[in-house]
Amino acid sequence: MRPEAQRLCVVGEGSELIGCARALRRAGYDLARVVDASGAWPLPSGSAVPESAPDLAILRARELRARGNPVKELRAGDEAIACDAVAVALPPAPLHELASEAGAQARFSEELGGFPVGTDASGRTSVPWLFAAGRAAGAGGARAADSGTRAGVGAADAVGARRP
Repeated sequence: MRPEAQRLCVVGEGSELIGCARALRRAGYDLARVVDASGAWPLPSGSAVPESAPDLAILRARELRARGNPVKELRAGDEAIACDAVAVALPPAPLHELASEAGAQARFSEELGGFPVGTDASGRTSVPWLFAAGRAAGAGGARAADSGTRAGVGAADAVGARRP
């Protein structure tokens, strides 16, 4: 199927929503609608559209429902949007499930939109033998590498490994 034959709704939040919508448009997809489902309105600037996305007509809706299998329509609030597919573009959230199953403590962070695993400065969790780093420990982006280094060194020290 050719990309231009597809009408897509893109649903998501923040820079992920904007980046995904633009990438799909560049790839030749017809964007039926771009839907911000974050609920973070009005924008602090008071603007209806983020300054970074004047080229996108963004609809804001919290109540979403895809209809059909395969999808033929997205209901976004009171609006019915004909489409062939829905692309979801959300910011990554910390994944805590494996660490939590082992007994590590995780708490909801509104800022991160998920449950980062609690760690000390060396990456050790509330389970003495379990270390966490990166997004799972709430350190995304540029902080992830440093977090990984600290957890790796902490784990190596915990088992008595020699440092190079």
